[in-house]
Amino acid sequence: MNIEFQLDYLSLLAVAERSPELANEVMVLALDKSAKAVQSLARVKHRFRSKTTMLEKSVDYEVNTTDMDATVFLNEAVAPYGPFVHEGTKPHQILPRAKKALRWTNGGKFVFAKGVWHPGTDKDQFLYEAGKAALPKINLLFTHAVEDLVAQLNQQLGGA
Repeated sequence: MNIEFQLDYLSLLAVAERSPELANEVMVLALDKSAKAVQSLARVKHRFRSKTTMLEKSVDYEVNTTDMDATVFLNEAVAPYGPFVHEGTKPHQILPRAKKALRWTNGGKFVFAKGVWHPGTDKDQFLYEAGKAALPKINLLFTHAVEDLVAQLNQQLGGA
């Protein structure tokens, strides 16, 4: 899912023409802050029940300075089950992989089965919801970034 936001492109273009390095630096910082805002929301606003907080910790982000975009994602190295929680699962059968039977506890006693039918899980698309919820903050971050950029450039030109 892509998050789109408003930006005063004319002001940004005018400033970028006068100081492309400064414009790039300020926009990368705004991208970074925007991704962090989505990451923070996703880590605290979700419907799944957390036991270890590993899924929350798996919410990561990266900023691509070449393409000038940021991605918030679930780091599967931290929580391999993350996509199943986020996207949900259909009903499916669970079979043992290495042993002859599955084993779990119920009422303090072990239960064994050659397989079980899992009813599936509802999706909890907390990353998408965090992106939508962060949109006003992202718009504000970029608006302030362009305003700060114009102010910095005017100060440089006025002070030179």
